[in-house]
Amino acid sequence: MAGMRISAHASWRNEDIDPFAPEEEWPQTFVGMAWKIMADDGGVAYQETGRWSPDGGHNGNQRFGPLDSPEAQASICSALT
Repeated sequence: MAGMRISAHASWRNEDIDPFAPEEEWPQTFVGMAWKIMADDGGVAYQETGRWSPDGGHNGNQRFGPLDSPEAQASICSALT
């Protein structure tokens, strides 16, 4: 039976905060590896890394495209079979 490992290594920070606003409303910047999905044989089925800004922008790399893309889904399914 095929399997996979999923890992993430990331950090975040709050920037340009309003000290009077609730903490959950402070803008966050997320940096690192959001997803790494590896097949049992050690091959990378999907990886997403970079910097995500509070405005939704992403500067980084997505191996096989966004997680919901047909290419990423095919790669992940292939790792499971």
